Amino acid sequence: MDAPFKGMVNDVKGRLKCYKTDWLDTCATGARILAPTAYIFFASTLPVIAFGEQLSRETGDVDGTPRRNGRLDPPHFL
Repeated sequence: MDAPFKGMVNDVKGRLKCYKTDWLDTCATGARILAPTAYIFFASTLPVIAFGEQLSRETGDVDGTPRRNGRLDPPHFL
């Protein structure tokens, strides 16, 4: 039996020499990547905000989210 994750390790080793150019090419595109990134961010964020607002209204703000003065409480470990 082969070692676990051997295929993944081989894939990474095979692509290792290309990683530097992958990152440099990505940074060189600059503004061309900004518009699609912003689109994907807002396309996925706005439905979450809308659903959260609807959930808040439907449950009377008793949705299990700890709040203080209308703001979310920070986690206790911070």
